[in-house]
Amino acid sequence: MRRPPPTMRSNALFFAVCAFLLAPSISKADKTLYTPDDHVLILDIENFNDKLYNQNRAFFVEFYSSYCGACISYAPKFKTFAKDVMDWKDTVEVTVVNCADEKNSPLCREHGIDSFPTLKYFKYQSKTKDDGVKFEGDKHDIINLPGNLAQLVYDDYMQQKPAEWPKFAPIHSTATVKDLWSSFPTEFLVIVFEKMPAKTAWSLMIDFASEKRVRIFNAAEDHPLLNTLNDASKSFPKLVVYKNNLDSADYVAREAGDYYGMLTKIEQYLNGAVPDAERQEPVVNAVDSPKAQPADSLLQGNEIDPFKVQLLDLTAALTYMTEHEIPRKQRIIGEDFTALKSFIHLLSKYVPGTNPIRRLFYRLDQWLTTEVASDSIASEQWLAKLEKVQDELGHPLAANSTYSSCRGSKPHLRGYTCGLWTLFHGVTAQAYKQDGANADFKPVAVLEPIRQFVKHFLSCEECSKHFDQMANERRLSAVVAPQEVVLWLWRAHNEVNERLKGAASEDPSFPKQQFPPPSLCPSCRSGSSWDEKVVLDFLTKHYTNVYTDSAKSGSYKVSDFDKGHRADADKKLNLNPRFAGVGQRVERMEETERRLQQEKTDLSPQRRWQAYDSERRLNEDGGGWLGWTGLDTTLCISLWLISSLFLICLFVYFKYRRNKSKFWKTFYYYNDYKV
Repeated sequence: MRRPPPTMRSNALFFAVCAFLLAPSISKADKTLYTPDDHVLILDIENFNDKLYNQNRAFFVEFYSSYCGACISYAPKFKTFAKDVMDWKDTVEVTVVNCADEKNSPLCREHGIDSFPTLKYFKYQSKTKDDGVKFEGDKHDIINLPGNLAQLVYDDYMQQKPAEWPKFAPIHSTATVKDLWSSFPTEFLVIVFEKMPAKTAWSLMIDFASEKRVRIFNAAEDHPLLNTLNDASKSFPKLVVYKNNLDSADYVAREAGDYYGMLTKIEQYLNGAVPDAERQEPVVNAVDSPKAQPADSLLQGNEIDPFKVQLLDLTAALTYMTEHEIPRKQRIIGEDFTALKSFIHLLSKYVPGTNPIRRLFYRLDQWLTTEVASDSIASEQWLAKLEKVQDELGHPLAANSTYSSCRGSKPHLRGYTCGLWTLFHGVTAQAYKQDGANADFKPVAVLEPIRQFVKHFLSCEECSKHFDQMANERRLSAVVAPQEVVLWLWRAHNEVNERLKGAASEDPSFPKQQFPPPSLCPSCRSGSSWDEKVVLDFLTKHYTNVYTDSAKSGSYKVSDFDKGHRADADKKLNLNPRFAGVGQRVERMEETERRLQQEKTDLSPQRRWQAYDSERRLNEDGGGWLGWTGLDTTLCISLWLISSLFLICLFVYFKYRRNKSKFWKTFYYYNDYKV
């Protein structure tokens, strides 16, 4: 008839920290952590408004991201909760939205979702996003989550009094059982004696709202009806059942406990399974953790090297970061804006990748530093500027990027955060390689922007909190030695690996381990301890060598190459499978392009030649040899080349004439052949 109550772990707080996981762009079905069989309504940007607004019921929505380790660990609990309250859907329905699905980014941004998982309550007859209220309670306390949801429903009822909903108001102090029978004819009356807030009673009212045989009421703990019971115990909340229009109680469940315990008692009573003499304690078991699943068909016949630093992984992580993580909030303001500026500036100097990628972050940095006048920007401004720079540079961050070495055995495992860790290590390694020998190099100037980005923009809430806590415990602000810019992050990453070993978010095909493993660096360990000098050398080389095994080169794919050469007849083409992690002299390239653009703009048929003071010209626009522009120099060199070519041709011609005359004279005077 109805589902049995759940089995759960009492008072468990399930922590999950940053895991290396993200769902790559495969399909909508692959990305979600939930299915309709989980008793949740799956919403997205296409059906959200139609399904949720203007309805005669409320909605409890989990906004989650399928890459987020906290969400993956939380999903089994939320599924259990959704199953427990599946009979509540006529009053309040449990729904989910996957914000990792790129098409849902505008929806999640509209609702201000900046961390995962986020729970929101949308009231009866919601009209807009403003009718959604963020759940501020402990979402991990699944035992009490139904009661907390019932509190939201009760508050909603007291404001709007929906006719379709249960009557939540407690019975009057003068009401008798006979009054209740006459006003609410049914087969069973159930009264829960509980003081306000009566979350247990409200939960049972919602649960049995569609059960025609049963009517649930709430009464205060000092209600006169208690004097009619043969129960002197002071245990509350107390459950009492009346049947068949009788004034005396037929069943008193002493010490029935919480909502789940009372639900058990009512179910057993209705099924005739509990004699009046039996008073069983409520049983609440732990929620079973999800078992590790074997790798699916994604890995069959396609072995992955999880340790290679691949350009495809970096590009995919940067794409998701810039298009979805950063603009997740409607407005980036205050500390968020400061964190964004410092992190983009860091990437403009040290981001591993191609020259176009570095130029992209250089231009974003210039925009944030010199063109944005306020201390905030709207997410639409960020996205518009990003798209403009992408167009100018040929879209170095390709849309719908997938993962290579960071690809997991399941679509929601590894992925983005694996790529993000790789990016962070690449940045620190490049910073040390490029500037570590400089006397004014400060490791904190590299590590602190990374910390602030994780704190303000990593939408996995528990991940960001743990990273920030770890930064405090490991005294990030006190890092001074140049090599620590690499080693500090390496130690922190290994600490996370140790903590997440065996967690629900761990990919069973790629178990967590201490990096680097002996297979990559046999000399990095000496017994049970690390040789940090060797580790530093290894990490610097490892993270500044970026491979392009899965990238494209023009119209050719990497799969078309065999050992660096095309497999077809065109053997002249080749693709280097590895390149230096950072393009150099981006500032000079940008300055050159600006100069050429300016000269192109200034060039016209009426252009006048001007005599420039070389020192003034050099100071004013920073270029030219002896005060000349690049165009002046080009014209001069062209004229010199043409003149030289003409003189060479003239010399060859006269030489030819001379030699021709000499040949005929020799032929005529020194040979027997006469004409």
